[in-house]
Amino acid sequence: MLNPSDNVAVALRDLRAGDDVELVIGNSRVKVKLLNDIPLGINSPLGIFVCAST
Repeated sequence: MLNPSDNVAVALRDLRAGDDVELVIGNSRVKVKLLNDIPLGINSPLGIFVCAST
């Protein structure tokens, strides 16, 4: 996430459905599993592609 007050993350590389990723939000780290492929550079609202915290 570029701005902790946003609910949007930017993919810094191609991500695939099923990938586990770690988001840093402020002082917190959240691990999530992606539901969809996310191409490099795409801004995605967090609720759209996050399956659940792992």
